[in-house]
Amino acid sequence: MAKVRKFDTGITGVPEQKTSYATSQNIVPEIATEIANRVAASAPMKVTGKPGNPRPRRYKQKTYSLLQEDIDLIEGLVAEVRRGGLYERGRSDVVRAGVKLLSQLPLEDKLKAFETIESLKAN
Repeated sequence: MAKVRKFDTGITGVPEQKTSYATSQNIVPEIATEIANRVAASAPMKVTGKPGNPRPRRYKQKTYSLLQEDIDLIEGLVAEVRRGGLYERGRSDVVRAGVKLLSQLPLEDKLKAFETIESLKAN
Protein backbone atom coordinates (compact mmCIF):
# COMPACT_ATOMS: atom_id res chain seq x y z
CA MET A 1 0.00 0.00 0.00
CA ALA A 2 1.08 3.54 -0.61
CA LYS A 3 2.26 5.66 2.26
CA VAL A 4 -0.28 8.34 3.13
CA ARG A 5 1.19 11.73 3.90
CA LYS A 6 -0.54 13.90 6.43
CA PHE A 7 -0.40 17.62 5.77
CA ASP A 8 -0.89 20.26 8.41
CA THR A 9 -4.11 22.00 7.45
CA GLY A 10 -4.76 23.79 10.74
CA ILE A 11 -4.63 27.49 11.44
CA THR A 12 -1.51 28.68 13.19
CA GLY A 13 -2.08 29.54 16.83
CA VAL A 14 -5.36 27.61 17.09
CA PRO A 15 -5.18 24.10 18.62
CA GLU A 16 -6.25 21.34 16.27
CA GLN A 17 -9.50 19.56 17.05
CA LYS A 18 -9.35 15.83 16.51
CA THR A 19 -12.54 14.22 15.35
CA SER A 20 -13.35 10.93 16.97
CA TYR A 21 -14.60 8.31 14.59
CA ALA A 22 -15.72 6.07 17.45
CA THR A 23 -19.11 7.61 18.00
CA SER A 24 -21.74 6.14 20.24
CA GLN A 25 -23.25 4.43 17.21
CA ASN A 26 -20.03 2.53 16.48
CA ILE A 27 -19.26 1.38 20.03
CA VAL A 28 -19.86 -2.33 20.67
CA PRO A 29 -21.58 -2.98 23.98
CA GLU A 30 -19.69 -5.09 26.52
CA ILE A 31 -21.01 -8.66 26.70
CA ALA A 32 -20.87 -10.55 29.98
CA THR A 33 -18.38 -13.44 29.96
CA GLU A 34 -20.90 -16.08 31.02
CA ILE A 35 -23.32 -15.06 28.27
CA ALA A 36 -20.53 -15.17 25.68
CA ASN A 37 -19.47 -18.64 26.89
CA ARG A 38 -23.05 -19.90 26.76
CA VAL A 39 -23.50 -18.64 23.19
CA ALA A 40 -20.14 -20.10 22.15
CA ALA A 41 -21.02 -23.48 23.68
CA SER A 42 -24.28 -23.67 21.75
CA ALA A 43 -22.66 -22.69 18.46
CA PRO A 44 -22.22 -25.45 15.87
CA MET A 45 -18.81 -26.97 15.40
CA LYS A 46 -16.69 -25.49 12.65
CA VAL A 47 -16.85 -27.75 9.65
CA THR A 48 -13.45 -28.15 8.08
CA GLY A 49 -12.68 -29.48 4.64
CA LYS A 50 -11.32 -32.90 3.88
CA PRO A 51 -7.66 -33.38 4.72
CA GLY A 52 -5.25 -33.70 1.87
CA ASN A 53 -4.93 -31.93 -1.39
CA PRO A 54 -7.09 -28.78 -1.42
CA ARG A 55 -7.41 -28.98 -5.22
CA PRO A 56 -8.98 -32.33 -6.09
CA ARG A 57 -8.24 -33.97 -9.40
CA ARG A 58 -10.35 -32.87 -12.30
CA TYR A 59 -10.42 -36.33 -13.75
CA LYS A 60 -10.80 -39.75 -12.25
CA GLN A 61 -7.95 -42.12 -12.68
CA LYS A 62 -8.94 -45.37 -14.33
CA THR A 63 -8.44 -48.41 -12.19
CA TYR A 64 -8.33 -51.94 -13.46
CA SER A 65 -9.32 -54.91 -11.37
CA LEU A 66 -6.54 -57.41 -10.95
CA LEU A 67 -6.57 -60.84 -9.41
CA GLN A 68 -4.32 -61.37 -6.42
CA GLU A 69 -2.26 -63.79 -8.55
CA ASP A 70 -1.67 -61.00 -11.08
CA ILE A 71 -0.65 -58.58 -8.34
CA ASP A 72 1.78 -61.14 -6.90
CA LEU A 73 3.23 -61.75 -10.37
CA ILE A 74 3.71 -58.02 -10.94
CA GLU A 75 5.31 -57.59 -7.51
CA GLY A 76 7.68 -60.48 -8.29
CA LEU A 77 8.68 -58.83 -11.56
CA VAL A 78 9.25 -55.52 -9.77
CA ALA A 79 11.48 -57.27 -7.25
CA GLU A 80 13.51 -58.88 -10.05
CA VAL A 81 13.92 -55.57 -11.86
CA ARG A 82 15.03 -53.85 -8.66
CA ARG A 83 17.52 -56.62 -7.91
CA GLY A 84 18.88 -56.02 -11.40
CA GLY A 85 19.74 -52.45 -10.41
CA LEU A 86 16.77 -50.36 -11.51
CA TYR A 87 15.65 -49.34 -8.02
CA GLU A 88 13.30 -46.54 -9.04
CA ARG A 89 11.08 -48.76 -11.20
CA GLY A 90 7.64 -49.65 -9.91
CA ARG A 91 4.53 -51.63 -10.78
CA SER A 92 3.29 -49.24 -13.45
CA ASP A 93 6.64 -49.50 -15.24
CA VAL A 94 6.41 -53.29 -15.23
CA VAL A 95 2.86 -53.18 -16.60
CA ARG A 96 3.86 -50.69 -19.32
CA ALA A 97 6.83 -52.84 -20.30
CA GLY A 98 4.58 -55.90 -20.49
CA VAL A 99 2.07 -54.10 -22.68
CA LYS A 100 4.85 -52.82 -24.94
CA LEU A 101 6.36 -56.31 -25.29
CA LEU A 102 2.94 -57.83 -25.93
CA SER A 103 2.16 -55.24 -28.58
CA GLN A 104 5.38 -56.10 -30.44
CA LEU A 105 4.59 -59.83 -30.66
CA PRO A 106 3.17 -61.37 -33.83
CA LEU A 107 -0.58 -61.98 -33.87
CA GLU A 108 -0.29 -65.74 -33.21
CA ASP A 109 1.82 -65.16 -30.08
CA LYS A 110 -0.62 -62.51 -28.85
CA LEU A 111 -3.50 -64.96 -29.24
CA LYS A 112 -1.52 -67.66 -27.39
CA ALA A 113 -0.89 -65.20 -24.54
CA PHE A 114 -4.59 -64.41 -24.32
CA GLU A 115 -5.47 -68.12 -24.39
CA THR A 116 -3.09 -68.62 -21.47
CA ILE A 117 -4.86 -65.86 -19.56
CA GLU A 118 -8.26 -67.42 -20.31
CA SER A 119 -7.04 -70.79 -19.04
CA LEU A 120 -5.80 -69.09 -15.84
CA LYS A 121 -9.23 -67.51 -15.34
CA ALA A 122 -10.91 -70.91 -15.71
CA ASN A 123 -8.81 -72.37 -12.86
